Amino acid sequence: MSLEEQIAQTVDPTVFTRLCNAVLTAEHGLAYQVIDGTRGDNGNDGWLESEKRMFAIYCPVKPERRTDADYRKKALDDLEKARVLRERGKYLVERWTFVTPRKLANEVIAEIRAAGDMRGIEVNHVEATYLSGLLLRHSHLLKDFPDYHVSLLDEFIKQAVESPEAKKPKPSRVPEFDIFSYHAAKKAAIKDESLREVIALRDSADPAAAKRGLRALYYRSTNPIAQVNAVAGLLDLFNPVEDDLADLASLCEAARGAAKRIDSKSAEAYLLAQRGYYQSFEFGKLLIERYGKMMTEQAFGMSFENPARVAERQKRLEELTKGFTEAFSGALELARESQSGPAMAAVLISIGNAAGQRAITLRQTGPKQAYEHERGACKRALLSAKDIYAQLGDEYDVANTLMNLANQIRFLGEVEEAKELVKVVIPIAEKHGDKDLLHKAKVLEDRLVTGKIPDYLAGEKSGL
Repeated sequence: MSLEEQIAQTVDPTVFTRLCNAVLTAEHGLAYQVIDGTRGDNGNDGWLESEKRMFAIYCPVKPERRTDADYRKKALDDLEKARVLRERGKYLVERWTFVTPRKLANEVIAEIRAAGDMRGIEVNHVEATYLSGLLLRHSHLLKDFPDYHVSLLDEFIKQAVESPEAKKPKPSRVPEFDIFSYHAAKKAAIKDESLREVIALRDSADPAAAKRGLRALYYRSTNPIAQVNAVAGLLDLFNPVEDDLADLASLCEAARGAAKRIDSKSAEAYLLAQRGYYQSFEFGKLLIERYGKMMTEQAFGMSFENPARVAERQKRLEELTKGFTEAFSGALELARESQSGPAMAAVLISIGNAAGQRAITLRQTGPKQAYEHERGACKRALLSAKDIYAQLGDEYDVANTLMNLANQIRFLGEVEEAKELVKVVIPIAEKHGDKDLLHKAKVLEDRLVTGKIPDYLAGEKSGL
């Protein structure tokens, strides 16, 4: 989805006002004066001194308010307020601009312009086309607006899919360091005693005990291969409700040091991509939180949220956007440098899962087109990873990738398709003795049959 369309679909007035003020300030500098609308703006949302131009910024939240009649009323009311301000000598208004996310009907614009002519004020209207142009011209501002940063995941997927590591994948030159799955670790454990402890913990029937053991092993071990594998085991046991997302992201970053000590770019790419996934997951949870607060505010006509919490959340969203963007970009580069097909597949899985989580968030918050965009990106990434493993003849990792895909599409309205994928995964997990994958597949199969699927983003328990 283009940046223009993302802006056009904005339904959060706070975000839209921030965007308008940011791009207009970047474009005009000190000549543009931001108005604090929280204390009553009398229809003045921004003032451009150099042009004697007043701005009225309007972003309707509810679909029923996005009608020609509503836009016309809002524009004419604010235009009259501008005339009053001029008559009282507060602002010498010569020009007036109505700013909305979407385009307006020609009849509405013509009527507003005629009303401006009657008041001796030159009127115009700008929307997403103009704003997206300004935002791209001042692209450094993008980091401050995570709402308009969605399309980069699709760009990452495009880069990965078009790489030689995806089109004509080769096995890793150092397969003993490719610890992306239980299967790879189990093979390496034949010759490495420390890895046998990792496998034993991952085979535990008690996930909580296994996670404690793997974390303790990572802390006490001086063997970098064991450290990386211990973290990989922890990541496979990820529980989206119980686990601390920021802590897991930090652990991935710390384990990159172990990957560097064994000079494994493939392991480093995997860990960096996983860091990006957890940061993207936290990003989605915060967007859900913000959306819920916004809906409550709209319902009651007032905010009950502490302004400090609003500022803290916005700052964290910006940090997470930067974090997962840099993580996925860096992981792709490392995977290319490794010349490893499995490494590129592992990165694609992380990016695909991140796109899936963003789709789940957008399914609840909208807009619909953005949801469909991320859903498509999720599928493309995971199917491309599956194809890489298939070309390499890796049956186990094909099944593991299909499990990831089933786990995503079940939330995206494709329950029957997810059932078919799980049927493929179960016998392969049994064949290769992966108790964790088998358990997850059977639990998912039961949930798909019964329809009892937790909503992780809403805080429901997993039970895995």
